[in-house]
This record gives sequence, structure tokens and C-alpha cells, in this order.
Amino acid sequence: MHKEGKYDIEKIALMGIVGVNLLLSIYLAFFKADAVWLETLKSGGSENFNLVKQLYSSDAYKAQQKQTLEQVLGSFGSTTDTTEEAPTAQTPTDEKPSDSSTLSQDTIKKLLAGAHFQGKEDAKIVLIEYTDLLCPFCKRHYNDQTMEKVVQKYPNDVALVIKNMPLEQLHPTAPK
Repeated sequence: MHKEGKYDIEKIALMGIVGVNLLLSIYLAFFKADAVWLETLKSGGSENFNLVKQLYSSDAYKAQQKQTLEQVLGSFGSTTDTTEEAPTAQTPTDEKPSDSSTLSQDTIKKLLAGAHFQGKEDAKIVLIEYTDLLCPFCKRHYNDQTMEKVVQKYPNDVALVIKNMPLEQLHPTAPK
């Protein structure tokens, strides 16, 4: 679970993001028509899908999404930066790790406090999943059991930590 007492969270998160983006790119490259068809079905037909596209392109929706993302960043202790520069990673406690790619034991303990832990305590890789229990996308991810399959496939190397992170602006009753 740790290498010399520290987690390599940034690398794990980056690998996850790159993996998801790669899968999405492949999916869109080969199955774009199928993806549009599926999204049309999910929205209730082409008339509703056109409304969804209109919603996503509206300035009010973009502003709401920006506000939600800023709230999430704030909960991680990050500051909002509206410039085009790449954001810098910060630990939730705003402390600087001794190595730019690892977290201190104190920060790790704070991250794991109150979280569901699945897997071996000494796993080399720990995936931390933040979820909103009322989010339909989180539910779909949960039903697919993507993370659990990784832990099952690599039981000695990978552990999973699940943290509840309700997004009040999208799901006002989630914190309750």
C-alpha cells in the first residue's frame, strides 16, 4: 500500500485519467455513431437529445457547472484559477509533501478517515474514489464495478478507498 511510507496518489490519479481518456477516445473514434445513438436513447429520443445539446451549450449551464467544479476544488483545499495555466495539485490539508509525487503519512491518514477500504492494507497502489450517492453517473460506475474488478484482478497490489463526496448543487439532499 505504500512505498517507504508514502502513497503515489498523483501518479495513480494521472494513470486513471489517462486510461479513461484513452478508452473514451477509442470509443468515440470507432463508435461515435453508436455513442450518439445511445445518448439519444438515454435522453428519450432525438427531440430530447437536441434539448440536451442546447442545455450543454447554454451559458447558464456552463456557469452552473463551473460553480460546482469550484465547490469541489474548494473541498479539496484548492484555489480557483480561471487562467489557462495547468492547475497545481494540492493535498487536502494544504501541506506540501516532502516529494512532489507522494503524500505524507499524516495526509494519508486524513484522506482515509471515515472511508470504506477494500483490499490489503499493504497494497502497492491505492485507488481513491470520490462518489456522490445520488449521482446517476456514479451509480452507473458502481453498477459496472470497474474499480472492484481491478481490486479483484490484482488483490495483492491494488486497494480501493471509497469516500462520499455529495455535490449539493446537483443533488441537494445528498449530504443528508
